Amino acid sequence: MQLEFDAAGLPVDFVLAIGDSALAEAMKFQDSKGIFLLVTDVSLASQAVSTGRWQGAMIQPPYEFHMKALRSMLPHVIHLGLIHSPESEQALHLLLQAASRTGLVIKAKRVEPAGSLQALRFLFDECHAVFMFPDTRLLNNLTMESMLLLQQEKRRAVIGISKTSVAAGALMAVAYDLERLPEVTYRAIKGYQESGQMPDETAFADAVVVYYNSEVAQRLGLQLNSGKLPFRAVELK
Repeated sequence: MQLEFDAAGLPVDFVLAIGDSALAEAMKFQDSKGIFLLVTDVSLASQAVSTGRWQGAMIQPPYEFHMKALRSMLPHVIHLGLIHSPESEQALHLLLQAASRTGLVIKAKRVEPAGSLQALRFLFDECHAVFMFPDTRLLNNLTMESMLLLQQEKRRAVIGISKTSVAAGALMAVAYDLERLPEVTYRAIKGYQESGQMPDETAFADAVVVYYNSEVAQRLGLQLNSGKLPFRAVELK
């Protein structure tokens, strides 16, 4: 992933940190403040936001955005399944909070990599849809391929995490549009300059896109409510 920024016009006391390493380095300086982008470490991002001096967009939009889009697109989905490893407990906690606010029930199976496929088969039998939860220990090419095969076999939707996952066969995914993210970030920085207040995570909502594949929906016998989405929708074929 690449983002292009022109640093001209940025406040002199304000840092734009892109990626985990940049944010970690910036936070070593006392009283540093700014916006971070494309951070993958949930703990690092949470620590930064808790200071009140940082806000930003992680590699994934907030889980509440995922859940709201899913509830709008597929109102029949109540039980959402996923697999996770012990290392992703903090991210899972954030997802559970978002799900509870949007009326979704998460069925999470904690597994080691060797048990992923068995757990996925169970979840496809028990849930209305299964989420490609971004657990780096478990989500790999084999896992994703297995989920897409089970989607067709069980006629249960796979909710992806990127445009690429929808292009590969997932029904839908919520992601940031990297071409729009710089513009949205500059607006957030301008708002900070004018008000002196750090933006919250909703400041980046205009860069969120819901990618979906209506052909996959048709094969699964699902009706999509793409016109009722809270974010911009893009159909992939």
